Order: sequence, then C-alpha cells, then structure tokens
Amino acid sequence: MEKKPEKKEKMVKNTKEDIAAALIMAGFKRTEKRREEEAKKRRNLGTKPEFGYSIDGTKLPRFPPIQNLKQIIGKCSYPFEKKMTKTDLDYDGDKFSLNIYDVKRAILPLLNEHEIGNIGTGISVKTFDQSGNCYEMIFQTYRNSIYKLYNGWKKLLKYHKLKKNGDYYAAVWMFRHKENDGLCFALM
Repeated sequence: MEKKPEKKEKMVKNTKEDIAAALIMAGFKRTEKRREEEAKKRRNLGTKPEFGYSIDGTKLPRFPPIQNLKQIIGKCSYPFEKKMTKTDLDYDGDKFSLNIYDVKRAILPLLNEHEIGNIGTGISVKTFDQSGNCYEMIFQTYRNSIYKLYNGWKKLLKYHKLKKNGDYYAAVWMFRHKENDGLCFALM
C-alpha cells in the first residue's frame, strides 16, 4: 500500500513538470504569434489602411502638425504612412519612393492638368520636415508606376542622421502653398 502514494507523488511531479513545460511552450507560441502580427503590421501586408491612419492603425492628424506651416497650408491631401526602405535610406540613391496606391488616392487628385503632364519629367516641390525645415526637391514618376521625391532627399537624411538599416516610418502629406499655389510635401 505504501507504493501507491510514491507513484502518485511521481505522477504529480511529472504532471507539474509537464504543465510547466506546456506553459512555457504556450508562452513562446503567443510571443511568436504576437511578433508575427506586429511584423505583418510593420510590413503592411494585406490591405492598406484607410486615409488618415498609420500602418499600425493609429489616427494621423488631418493636417501636418508643424507649427510654422499652419499659415501656408492650402488644399491638403489626407495623410498616409510609409515604411522607409533601404533604398529610401541610401545616401547615394537620393530618393524617397512613394507607393503608387497612396499617390493615386492622395496626391494625384490635387495636381492640375499642367502638373500631371509634367510629372514624367519632374515637378519642383518644397518638402518640409517635422521641424519645419524646407528642402527643395523634385516629384517625379517613371512610367506612372514609380513615384519619388529626389534631388534634395539626401540633405534631409543627413540632417536627421537616418541610418540605412534603421526602422523608420514617415507620415506624408501633400499640400498646396496658400500664397503661391505651389506643391509642397510635409514628412514626419
């Protein structure tokens, strides 16, 4: 009769170890699943967020919240967010590429016929960072499938000391300058 309690203790001991191992494995699975979900959000797999929302679902301000721009913003696009790629962060490349879907739904509706006709050769724009610094750039398309800001992008990268392997996101607005109707971008 004394042997039964020993088996029971051993069985209970094994069960506790099994339960502990199962909990650890379940924790790893939950952590791994959470990491996968976060990575999916960061890569923006699946559908694009609706206008005015960042990739992670956070609501973006309707207008760029840059103090010294408030008085010059005329007609303004809804914001969208872009994850910067290695080519965006390459100083030698000197370009910030924009997703065709974002450009078509947010930026192209604000362009006039003359600008649409010249977008292939490039349109001069002013690009403002979150500090209100202005960078002269060119907004251009290649075969209406690749859109980019360039010729001044490198200055913005250097000023903000962005690293090529960094994990950066940029909220993007395009607006018309209230005084001269020129095209401007705001990036945060």
